[in-house]
Amino acid sequence: MLVVNWMSTRLVSVDPDKLKLEEIEGLMRQQMREASEANRYGVRVEAVGIRRNVLQKDVATQVENRMKETRTTLAQQARSEGASAATNIRSRADSAKQRILAFANRRADAIRAEGEAAAVEQYKVFQQNEEFAIFLRKLDEYKKAFSKNTTFFFDARKGPFDLFVSPNLPSSRPVLGDSSGSN
Repeated sequence: MLVVNWMSTRLVSVDPDKLKLEEIEGLMRQQMREASEANRYGVRVEAVGIRRNVLQKDVATQVENRMKETRTTLAQQARSEGASAATNIRSRADSAKQRILAFANRRADAIRAEGEAAAVEQYKVFQQNEEFAIFLRKLDEYKKAFSKNTTFFFDARKGPFDLFVSPNLPSSRPVLGDSSGSN
């Protein structure tokens, strides 16, 4: 059995570039080949492999601690990068939100202005003919009232249902539903 002392960082490492296991096995094979040829054992060493790495307890503890530190550092770095990416994503989302809200507010203001301009025009027309305006308002009320499948009981002499009463007839006789059959 050949015992070789190597730096533990060459045998155990989280960095693949520092791990020199194949190099160590090659050196061991060379040393064993030279020793067997010098002693003339009649054996030629072709391959050597490391089956187990036995470290002293304090060295193993140090290696384990270094590995933990490395993993902790890598984990902290990953968390830091993740937090940075999250901040960047939130920043872009907030910026996009502000642009969208600004556009929506501008559009809403434009629509509101168009509506107000149309309302001003309608009020001008209504001021010229107030009876027509009242008539249109009553029609709107009818649309709302009769938009559902509903039965109504109402006094036809009172608005907005007074349109059903003919001005030429006594106020107690409605135009619709007249029992005489005339309209």
